[in-house]
Amino acid sequence: MRRTKLAPEERKKLIAELGQLIKGRVSDLVFKHDASRIVQSALKYADKTTRANITTELKGSYVSLAQSRFLSASLTFPLILSPLASLIAAVLIRRRN
Repeated sequence: MRRTKLAPEERKKLIAELGQLIKGRVSDLVFKHDASRIVQSALKYADKTTRANITTELKGSYVSLAQSRFLSASLTFPLILSPLASLIAAVLIRRRN
């Protein structure tokens, strides 16, 4: 799945299968060293619906994700900041006033 020479249709098929396998277990997999790579690959190559499913499963653990050493920063920050962007903007605006 992470191979660079993998055909796009085969990668799409593998990612769909992976999405079904990790459904309901994402929060457990993210915090394990060897399994966090699986979630990273799923987020990198998956379609929007699979990404949305993963982010909804991780919804309550954003602080723990930010502190985790197993999930790379390139995937952690968009996951955490995109849902919280409006909240962060509102807090910054309130502090200025």
